[in-house]
Amino acid sequence: MLLQSVAAEAKATTLDQVFSDQFYASTDLSRVPLWRDLLSRMSDDRGDWREETDALTGASPEQQLNQVNALFNRPSYHTDQASWGVTDYWETPSQLLAFGGDCEDSAAAKYFALRRLGFSASALRITLVRDVRAGQFHAVLLVALRGRVMLLDNHGDVVGDANVLENYVPILAMNEAMWWRV
Repeated sequence: MLLQSVAAEAKATTLDQVFSDQFYASTDLSRVPLWRDLLSRMSDDRGDWREETDALTGASPEQQLNQVNALFNRPSYHTDQASWGVTDYWETPSQLLAFGGDCEDSAAAKYFALRRLGFSASALRITLVRDVRAGQFHAVLLVALRGRVMLLDNHGDVVGDANVLENYVPILAMNEAMWWRV
């Protein structure tokens, strides 16, 4: 279940509760090189996504989550091999909107859009999970908001409560300051 560290009757209200009681955290982003590379390229990303995101200023945080999720769920799915000729490449939001992409591209674009709207890095985590139903790895964005952990996923346009999704098991998470591993 996604929130394997939380007892069945309890719900995660913080991002740290998403992981088991035994997790490793580090500020050494060199251990997540694709994420670190994307962070270094973001200052050059000047695409239209910024204007679309800025148009959400003044909306409620819940509306911002829903609109950002919808915006970055629009691009078509393409593997990194098909788009870039490599096994794994993390796209900027502009690249995702222009060429399509995969789940970590969508999760990262949502992260940067929410950061632009004023969400703190500590409230956001790009999270790599194992989807036990599909038998594959996947990336989502977890957001701490008003005592709840919300999940933005490119598998659906509805922003959901992370507590109700039992098919995702977290493996690794990151924001611009830290990364966490179960």
